[in-house]
Amino acid sequence: MPRKPKFNGFDFTELGKAWGLEMSEEGLDDKADLKTIREYILSEWNWGKNSLDPDMKRDMLKFLDALVKTGLSGHVPVYRAMKKLEDFEFVQIYCTMLPHMWT
Repeated sequence: MPRKPKFNGFDFTELGKAWGLEMSEEGLDDKADLKTIREYILSEWNWGKNSLDPDMKRDMLKFLDALVKTGLSGHVPVYRAMKKLEDFEFVQIYCTMLPHMWT
């Protein structure tokens, strides 16, 4: 079984790469990378159950934890609060905060 990726909290492209998404060379095209990640998250949303795949959410939370641990982001209180949200609100805020998810 492949090893789960360790999220260092560098930037959102790290999350996209962990999901096997094609990210721009060295993360230089923020708009395209953000669009790819947002579309992937929304494509994985389960409208029937009104929830996110548990493994995917676990990856998203691990990335938030990595960002918090760096201590370099000014959005740490927001990231901590996001962890307490229901899936629908979590996805909305996560997609909104993606451009700020870098250290």
